[in-house]
Amino acid sequence: MASCGPTGPKSAYDCPGWFKRLWNEQLKWLDNKLPASTAEWQIVVTHFPPSWGREDWVRLAHMHGIDLLITGHRHRQEVHYMEPDTDYDGWPGLKANFLDPTAWIVTGGGGGVTSEDYPDDHGNDDQYGFVDLTLSKNEIQIEMLSHGHELRHSKTITRWVQAKPTPDPKKRTKLGDEGGGATGCANKEHTFYLYRAQSEANYPDENVNAASLAGVLWYLHHEVVIVCPRKFGITRIRRLK
Repeated sequence: MASCGPTGPKSAYDCPGWFKRLWNEQLKWLDNKLPASTAEWQIVVTHFPPSWGREDWVRLAHMHGIDLLITGHRHRQEVHYMEPDTDYDGWPGLKANFLDPTAWIVTGGGGGVTSEDYPDDHGNDDQYGFVDLTLSKNEIQIEMLSHGHELRHSKTITRWVQAKPTPDPKKRTKLGDEGGGATGCANKEHTFYLYRAQSEANYPDENVNAASLAGVLWYLHHEVVIVCPRKFGITRIRRLK
């Protein structure tokens, strides 16, 4: 039977469990280190793009305010930051912007001769090349250059508001309790409003049949004011905080 020595899996059958345990240990390490960091930028470098383990990366990024993930594995240059709602190549049902506002990049095909697609002789593609990062206090300029010295992608990312640990457990938010007590941009309390069109009758303040203001106006114009008497006796719009 195959063995990886005393520090690795005991056998080929042990490999899935061994790597799962290793991954869980790394998640705990990140959950402890990210909120404790006082660095101005939160940058994580890993081999696989966050499309692998994406649920964990979404939680980590949004809980702790990760600014940038630098990844590899796919032999193609990619920059993903505040993109349109488009599908991610090769992952059915996954959107390329699933990690926004955290930026993530794939640094390209620097190792070996393998690429995702057949490369252009002059480098007019994203198959081979390198990434150049220019860091300042508030911005990171990302430039992707091909093996033909062509600038293929250029984006500027900005920082999340720094997530800082809260030493007093009584002052932690609910999300902060789950994420090590961080109270930064990623998990602070927010206020939202919903709107509901209704009659003069009173109902429990729930989000049932509630919508955005634009949605309520569409409903009034298309289903309520076009009939007389008005549908459901609607006379007012209530705002729910």
